[in-house]
Amino acid sequence: MPLNTRQERFAQNLVAKAMNATAAYKAAGYAAKTDATARAGASELLTNPEVKARVAELQAKASQRNEITVDAILRELDEARLGAMMTNQYGAAVQASLGRAKIAGLITDKAELLTTVLRKPLREPLREPNRQMSLQEWERRFKPTSATQPSQDEPDARPNNAQPPDEIGIAEAIRRSEAARRARSNQP
Repeated sequence: MPLNTRQERFAQNLVAKAMNATAAYKAAGYAAKTDATARAGASELLTNPEVKARVAELQAKASQRNEITVDAILRELDEARLGAMMTNQYGAAVQASLGRAKIAGLITDKAELLTTVLRKPLREPLREPNRQMSLQEWERRFKPTSATQPSQDEPDARPNNAQPPDEIGIAEAIRRSEAARRARSNQP
């Protein structure tokens, strides 16, 4: 049996206008002197199988209308792109085109992290290329050394007549710097 006009309005108010059952009952034109009477009448309508089926049908249609689909988004982006082109807003048009390309899977916002271990090359090739160095041998060859002294395997880069620089502490370096500054300021 089809719904009468008030039952249809009740279902429409409940779904389309997102009213609660009591408000939908009153808005459909049912006479209710109190809220308790309206609640009871709405509850009775919601137990009616035809009304219940109609509410479910309207809810399904509403969810389809509100469903976001790829086609709908592509259509909206195409409309946005055309509107942007007509108003000479080329940046917005490019963004809409990029959005379409991302949705189509042509552009991915994916960062792939690759870890590669690079081995420090030897200063001189090993005579046996597959030979592993021991920790002590590696430290002897590659351990950082003082800037003033070369490692055991490196030749001395200073000229033959150069003296090694004086090693002084920070306090001594500051004292010498201040003395040099005072000496410069006292010169005419």
